[in-house]
Amino acid sequence: MQYSVDGGAHWTNAATMPAESATVQVRLAGEPAAGCDYHVSLGSYEAQGPTWATSGRQAFLGWATAAGSAAIHAARRR
Repeated sequence: MQYSVDGGAHWTNAATMPAESATVQVRLAGEPAAGCDYHVSLGSYEAQGPTWATSGRQAFLGWATAAGSAAIHAARRR
């Protein structure tokens, strides 16, 4: 899995995002296995400081989950 926060110009699989983003695009890196579904969850957190390690208090705000499949991936590549 990879994600982009700049409209697909750059893709990464980093565990954290460097800054706040209003939109996130997600894609499979490579070919998905036939008959498999892929679930993606994105959690949102609030922190007091500039980095997670030095932020003091962190609070979980919520999450969103989406699913995709090999069939969806194949249809989008056409």
